[in-house]
Amino acid sequence: MAEFVAALGIVGLVAQLAEYGQQLSVKLITFTQVVSNADAILKDVSSDISMTSLILGDLQRHLANDEEGRLMSENSVKSAETTVQECMTVFRELDEMLTKSMKNLEGGKGARAWEKLKWSFVDGQMKLLKSNLDRLKAELTLMLNVLIYASTVRDRYNPSIPNWVSI
Repeated sequence: MAEFVAALGIVGLVAQLAEYGQQLSVKLITFTQVVSNADAILKDVSSDISMTSLILGDLQRHLANDEEGRLMSENSVKSAETTVQECMTVFRELDEMLTKSMKNLEGGKGARAWEKLKWSFVDGQMKLLKSNLDRLKAELTLMLNVLIYASTVRDRYNPSIPNWVSI
């Protein structure tokens, strides 16, 4: 039962992170329109955030469909929470970088020139964040696939569900 309660908490957290990721992806695209030399890496990161958010949305739906909390062990729920928290950290770091840069751009032409130049040096930090995001995206995908598999096995061997309903 404790696993079920923990799973309910992770469902809300995953849903919140998926929504935050979508908002951050839009913010990144908007920023790339202003800072031309930030285009390539930010478009890649924006795409990764968008894909991660879609995976999070799928994970949230599958977790929410596990009404009795039987598909995930307590350790699995803890692992999911840790991965989601790490994703949130990456999202926040990106958001903070963008927020600072967007404020700096409001300072006029000199500030814009400085911000464009600064993004040349931020490239390494962005690549590190992108690498972390790629790793987290892979972990989330694995969790989602395990959850889908467990759900399929449960449905296949649950005698109360007709065989034709199984995947």
